[in-house]
Amino acid sequence: MTAFADLHKPGDPLVLPNAWDHASAAALAEAGYPAIGTTSLGVAAALGLPDGAAETAEATIDLARRLTHLPIPITMDIENGFSHDPAEVAAYVDRLGPVAGVNLEDQLTDPRHFATPRQQRAYAIATRDVRLVRYGGDCYCYTLLAMGLVDIVIETGLQPYDIQALIPLIEAAGGVVTDWAGRACDQGGDVLACGDPALHAALVREMVAP
Repeated sequence: MTAFADLHKPGDPLVLPNAWDHASAAALAEAGYPAIGTTSLGVAAALGLPDGAAETAEATIDLARRLTHLPIPITMDIENGFSHDPAEVAAYVDRLGPVAGVNLEDQLTDPRHFATPRQQRAYAIATRDVRLVRYGGDCYCYTLLAMGLVDIVIETGLQPYDIQALIPLIEAAGGVVTDWAGRACDQGGDVLACGDPALHAALVREMVAP
């Protein structure tokens, strides 16, 4: 088996497809992919559970044990490690068995990230009139928005790499994505995305109002 690190070659990006169960992983391996990752969203959705809610810890371990017999490296998406304690995250990774690596999300999207009064006010404005609020999902939320299946995505504390690839996706679908003041958000930070430009403009006006 080729070592996972050896698959990363300058000028030849590694395409890492995502599996959510044994059948999808086996199909990807048979298709010739040199390595496979998993998707926490896919694992959660297959079980009827929310992503980013720390409800799939044991299911992720079970999946890792089923996949590591495949003849290619396997990396596991483990949300935020299912803990805020580094020692507990390390112990959890040990339980995954002989995986090639893990993917750790640098944040868990839920109301606890809107901690300051300014952030709480923006969150309240964005969610005041909605019928359904969902947490987690990460970049998947932006694809849902681009498809017209959700109306608003609001986040805080993003890094540039969290949002830059998603900006053209939203804009190509006719939506708007900026920071909470209506400015460019390519450097991360506070992000507001809407499929309807009029809705976005109305939210921004209220967020920037004294």
